[in-house]
Amino acid sequence: MPCVNNRPLEYGVKGKFLQTMKRDLGLLDGKTFDVVIIGGGIYGACLAWEAISRGLSVALIEKNDFASGTSANSLKIIHGGLRYLQHLDIQRFRESTRERTTLMNIAPHLVHPLPVVIPTYGHGLRGKEVMLGALLVNHWLGLDCKQTWDPSRRVPWGKLLSSSHIHHMLPFISHEGLSGGALFYDAQVYNSERLVLSFLHSAAAYGAVLGNYIEAKAFLQKHNRVMGVQVQDKISGETFDVLSKTVVNTVGPWSPELQEKLTGKTFQCRAGYVKAVNVLMKPLVDSFAFGMPIPSTARDERAVVDRGSRMLFVAPWRGYSLVGTIYIPFNDAADDCVVTQKDVSELLNLIAQACPSLHLQRQDVRFVHGGLLPCTRPAHRPEDIQLLNKYEIYDHRIDRLEGMLSVTGVKYTTARFVAQKTIDHIIEREGTLGPSSRTASTPVFGGDIDRFEAYLDQEIQANAESINESGLQSLICNYGTAYKKVLSYIPCKQLSQGQRPCKDFDVLRGQVRFAVREEMAYKLTDVVFRRTEIGSAGDPGEKALEVCAYEMGSELGWGSQKVHEEIRATCEQFVVAA
Repeated sequence: MPCVNNRPLEYGVKGKFLQTMKRDLGLLDGKTFDVVIIGGGIYGACLAWEAISRGLSVALIEKNDFASGTSANSLKIIHGGLRYLQHLDIQRFRESTRERTTLMNIAPHLVHPLPVVIPTYGHGLRGKEVMLGALLVNHWLGLDCKQTWDPSRRVPWGKLLSSSHIHHMLPFISHEGLSGGALFYDAQVYNSERLVLSFLHSAAAYGAVLGNYIEAKAFLQKHNRVMGVQVQDKISGETFDVLSKTVVNTVGPWSPELQEKLTGKTFQCRAGYVKAVNVLMKPLVDSFAFGMPIPSTARDERAVVDRGSRMLFVAPWRGYSLVGTIYIPFNDAADDCVVTQKDVSELLNLIAQACPSLHLQRQDVRFVHGGLLPCTRPAHRPEDIQLLNKYEIYDHRIDRLEGMLSVTGVKYTTARFVAQKTIDHIIEREGTLGPSSRTASTPVFGGDIDRFEAYLDQEIQANAESINESGLQSLICNYGTAYKKVLSYIPCKQLSQGQRPCKDFDVLRGQVRFAVREEMAYKLTDVVFRRTEIGSAGDPGEKALEVCAYEMGSELGWGSQKVHEEIRATCEQFVVAA
């Protein structure tokens, strides 16, 4: 059995975590790590967990908060490989399908099956016959990649739907030429930020040293080898060195700025980046996602079968609908990426073209997500955009710079797999023997649940007298089995005595305490947007923000002025577009 620091890698089975996430910068200074990771998004988090689980010493630094950059922009869909069939890319199809299943296995509280409906039109490339072929290939090629630990979560066969069925399910789409539809299954992440945190919790449990609000300022180099990173704590202003045998860059669109700042040389970015925009709006559907064909002048140069249109996807999420994605050329610095009113209007116009009967207005939009995605080359016109559809692990040994890797990811689904491949590369390059990867078969923080629905029902019944059902369900979907640890922070005497249901704000106060003491939350935005779910679906209201701010203030020693500054800074992020 693989061991980490002489401890067997079996903590997930019993839900026992040996260490919590603590911001202790003294652990970064004066030690040489096997791996130092720059970037605390989904790729950095998976890499930290993969490395520590295979016996390597790990440090991870993030210049802002974890999951606050590109990883914050997501349609929350964990894609299988169906879209890769039009490229006849069987390898990526199987990778994506397998990793979708893996996430449902190791994080069953966060990743759930999601039915997806695609309308079909006519009998050509957008017709039912082509979709039937795709469904059959999807099933048979991925048959061995879909075996979930929980039998109730196994992905069923896809099937064709009649035009009358589609009329009933999607009365607002264009019905001209409608021949029916296809139903297949993907998965959805309930809270993408907490998925990142779950991997970080898992890494911290076995000794990974994590630091948010720590910025890489310079590489430490000796001859042609990177020996570590000089960093600055953005909270205290302190500067110190973090030594390592290998540095891995997972900062994504910030790579050009990072490389130029740290090496003093112009970095030739191997990929361009485009701005991706999604909106959260009033509910359009409640139990399945669907695709809306939209006109597009762009053509997928890699597709063997190009269906001649793009899709906007609508996914139900926490009582609302996530709609996207539109891609906009972007050639500025990553820190300058903002979503504009023009961007939101463009997306709403595309929705109106696909579903004119919806009559959506600007006020129907609750929140906007924007971020940068890699493309194969810099693009100046929408029709030039070709998204990068395969991850890249770049060893800077090619540039005669030892000890440095850059990882470019393309989607949430395969982040764990890319981390596994990256550590395989590091171990092979160093010529050392290490245990094989176990992260595909080890539950992440909170994920040690054999049968999710049964577990949810059991816990709701056990806590019926102390917390209401919806509140408990939310806690379990965010924290999994670790929800009990959150409950221990709730300042509600009656919770343990079972005398009355705990109030919702009492639960929120417990979450804030847990976030500050065990999840390195430092700013109100950390709690509102990333440690809890209260801000990810739009403004939760003045009272909820005040409860969070005053509880954080009590934990961190904020005065009244600081509390109001934090509330003001948080409210600014609820302005859905600049």
